[in-house]
Amino acid sequence: MSEKEFYLEYIQLGPQVKVTAIDPDTGIEVCIIAPATASKAEMNRVAVDKLIHVLAKSRAQTDKKHKSAEPEDKRGGVLI
Repeated sequence: MSEKEFYLEYIQLGPQVKVTAIDPDTGIEVCIIAPATASKAEMNRVAVDKLIHVLAKSRAQTDKKHKSAEPEDKRGGVLI
């Protein structure tokens, strides 16, 4: 099983680094601000973990919308 790939962008902002993680499939992106003294591996981990959390939350909301759109009574008609 191959690991999911994400795009990562780093922008130095004085003593901090803004790290943006982007999912290429959905275009969803998240940002974190880390101290410039943090290791690149740690910045990557935090940004990717946040993106995975946001993607899971988005997927759960989408699943919930699809389930609520289906009528609970499969006989048709309008439920009152």
